[in-house]
Amino acid sequence: ALFLFPMTAAATLSLCMALATVAAFGRELRAPTLWPGAHPWAAALGKLLPYLAVFAVQLALALAYSAWCLGDGLAGSTVLLGIGIVLFLLASAGMGLLLLGLTRDMGVSLSLTGMVMGTALAFSGATFPVVDGPAFTRFWNHLLPLTPWLELQNQLLLVGSSAADVLRTLAGLLPFVLLCGPLGLARLFATLRARAQQEARA
Repeated sequence: ALFLFPMTAAATLSLCMALATVAAFGRELRAPTLWPGAHPWAAALGKLLPYLAVFAVQLALALAYSAWCLGDGLAGSTVLLGIGIVLFLLASAGMGLLLLGLTRDMGVSLSLTGMVMGTALAFSGATFPVVDGPAFTRFWNHLLPLTPWLELQNQLLLVGSSAADVLRTLAGLLPFVLLCGPLGLARLFATLRARAQQEARA
């Protein structure tokens, strides 16, 4: 239970966070509220925060149950674990936003998000090793935010790794947060701006 429950809880909540983000922001393609606006990036953050809060609480409760009911307590830093939870969920949302921005279609992006994030547990290396695996397996492993998260989760939940090791693992989530999410949002805003200009000319 200590091996399976926190791992499957993280994978499930990551998928739910990504799908909820795509659904929330995909509606903008039908009824825009973020653009035009004075502060579209701030509005987007406000739209995302409730989902982040809900899923962060659920993941924190799942890990607390794993640590103190299934195990012998938390082996690492509570603060770093909290930071990791936020970054992990933001990374999951970032993947959803990237797929939405690339497709600019809510239905297609929901399907792609389910496919990409739904396969994360199998390709994360937690259940089956990916070392010396096929090139596609190793590529897909690096494409998923669940991969660094499960390493971080084990470091803090079971191992009690040093802060330096934990920070290096945390850094693996940053590209998803700082690149995928903003790129997807920028693409979405560009689409909404173009549509607003077309409607204004019409």
